[in-house]
Amino acid sequence: MNRLDKLRAAKATALEAIEKARDALVDEEGQFKALSDEDKANLDELEQRVKSLTEQIGKEEDFQKEMTASTVLASAEKGKKGDDDVKSDPAARKSSFAKARGGEATDGVLKVGLVMIGIAAKARGIVDDPLKAIRDAGHATLADELAYEMRSMNASIFTEGGAVVPSFMSQEIIDFLWPKTVFLRLNPNRVPMPNGSYEQPGGASKPTAGYGQELANAPATELTFRGISMVAKELSALIPMSNQWIDFSIQGAQAFVERSLRRVMSTTMDQKFLRGDGQNGAPQGIFNIPGVGTGGVGGTYSDATAPTQAEVDAVTRAMINDLATRDVNLDSAAWIMTERTRGYLEDLKDGNGNYVYAGLQMENPTFKRRPVIDTTNLPENLGGSGDAAPLALVAGDHILMGEAGDMELSVSREAAYRDANNVVQSAFQRKETLLLGVMRHDVTVEHVEAITVTEDIRWGA
Repeated sequence: MNRLDKLRAAKATALEAIEKARDALVDEEGQFKALSDEDKANLDELEQRVKSLTEQIGKEEDFQKEMTASTVLASAEKGKKGDDDVKSDPAARKSSFAKARGGEATDGVLKVGLVMIGIAAKARGIVDDPLKAIRDAGHATLADELAYEMRSMNASIFTEGGAVVPSFMSQEIIDFLWPKTVFLRLNPNRVPMPNGSYEQPGGASKPTAGYGQELANAPATELTFRGISMVAKELSALIPMSNQWIDFSIQGAQAFVERSLRRVMSTTMDQKFLRGDGQNGAPQGIFNIPGVGTGGVGGTYSDATAPTQAEVDAVTRAMINDLATRDVNLDSAAWIMTERTRGYLEDLKDGNGNYVYAGLQMENPTFKRRPVIDTTNLPENLGGSGDAAPLALVAGDHILMGEAGDMELSVSREAAYRDANNVVQSAFQRKETLLLGVMRHDVTVEHVEAITVTEDIRWGA
């Protein structure tokens, strides 16, 4: 039984099943019963099957007609050849593959017709492989020969067709991995420095007051003043770009360079505003300003890399008290910690398997009722052990950030510059475009009491 006969038999079986199902729905009086959901679903499924089989039968009948027509055409063409032609060229009767298998070679015209039929059968969904259709037509030798000899153009191999396949170039460039910055998330007070400097007076020592008897002299008291100041520190970076690269590169290439320049400058500013040493023109970071608290330094641990809850609480409570005992309003205080430190605290559980610090599991994490700002822009290689990291509690509304204008980006094709080897180069002569980024700013605190830092945290190392 060929494929067409099988399809027709399957359709007949499905139609018979429909008739039986309908007969079962007629009561003794010849009236149709009410259809249940299950009965309706069964009938729908059978009707869909009949519809599908009808479509497949139509395709198969068309396929059989094309196969018959092609075979007749090929036989007619083959009959035009004389016996002498065939006998005089025996190689034309067998291909190398057919000889190896001991089978007869297929005539060229018939071969083309069968290949076209196979392709048509695949296109119509009758078969998944055109060679299967050729085998089903009784030409297994030809199918095997084609499978062995046929070579498709291979887009993945350069010499087999890949050379003529153009590569798609996305207009987007994969960005660098940048550290997570923290300073601006503290919401510091940002003040302008239009002339490159900023000064502000402040109180140094508070006055006192006291009670006394009636008509007694009021106690004399004094208060003193201090001043804070900022001077703009210049942060800059220069990137040379070949003019030819700019002309020939994808549309977003130059924007990617500009964006990368902005990011590296912002990342550098973040590092220096936290831990800068004030040397070589850099600002002095808020962690290093004289007078900043160190309430958590010197904590004792049974294992410094895996402290207990009690040991963690002792260190962090000392840091909170360091601010509170110096009259700092803790409403704006936030923790600054590395991702490693936060991860250790976040995973810490009690004896019952409950998270000790549940606030760290939230989308906006908190630790001891204060927000947590985690960062990858702080070192984790400090201390004698080489694996310590900073932990800070900072009241952000006491921080001042002075800005002498916004970030400036300048472009030149004529300027000279010193390259990475300190050699003077001419952008004009080298046919380059220079991209220069400049920021001028500084940082300080209104009250050093608003910050406490410990840099010996090895939790989770």
